[in-house]
Amino acid sequence: MNANVRLEDWSAEKMQDPELRAAYEALEPAYPISGELWVQDV
Repeated sequence: MNANVRLEDWSAEKMQDPELRAAYEALEPAYPISGELWVQDV
């Protein structure tokens, strides 16, 4: 297993999970800056 995973790749993979995506979208208005850093180009 490769321990060197780009943040963009990791976040794109995680955002494919409907439950995680829904939770992220529910919290996103409270964390707009961190959301931009976490999910870029997804």
